[in-house]
Amino acid sequence: YIVASHFLKDYISNELNKQAKILVLPNAMDPSIFKLKGIKPFRPGKLTIGYVGTPTRKDGAKDLINSFSELNKKHDNLHLLIIGDITNGQTLIPELKKLAKENGSIRNITFTGLVSFSEIPSFLNACQILALTRPNGRFAEAGFPTKLGEYFACKKPVVVTNVGDIPKYFKNKEHVVLVEPENIADIVSGFEALILDKNLGTEIAKNAYIWMDNHLNYRNISKNLDEFVNNV
Repeated sequence: YIVASHFLKDYISNELNKQAKILVLPNAMDPSIFKLKGIKPFRPGKLTIGYVGTPTRKDGAKDLINSFSELNKKHDNLHLLIIGDITNGQTLIPELKKLAKENGSIRNITFTGLVSFSEIPSFLNACQILALTRPNGRFAEAGFPTKLGEYFACKKPVVVTNVGDIPKYFKNKEHVVLVEPENIADIVSGFEALILDKNLGTEIAKNAYIWMDNHLNYRNISKNLDEFVNNV
């Protein structure tokens, strides 16, 4: 079995086949897609926090907006960029804009709506901090977020909630800034740690890139996959 998380590994081992050989392979990606040069800041003079994905509860979109709104009250040079929308069905953007208006932060938030994959690297590289504020839940436990490798490939510091396999792989303020899920005050503190200490952001972005290259780059993990398959 080849699975994306330790949750799935434990499930297979306990429920399906205790003797099975299982390889945990979180993701595979080509980081060169996200290696861009000369990308200007999304909003000159502002520090942009970015998120990409389907901005539903599973990714903590409302927690991100709520924490940004609190952060924006303390730091007036910030901007939030939310890239993406639901891919089938009714758009999520009006509901999220309503929340941002209620929190008084709508003027400092940009919603791109759906964009093509080819546009995503440029958007992410135009940000200074990237975010993934997933809440607790089975979805977070059972999978590894594809976007996290993409964030690391952009060499940007990341604020991410301490859910699923995240704490198994990453140390706080070494690879990422870890924050408690659904805890707005702690998420705000996580962003502030990077806003107030740019050297911290540079260091963790460098470490996260190295981790990504070793564990997610398809050129490198193909060796582990080949070894696993040949020894089954």
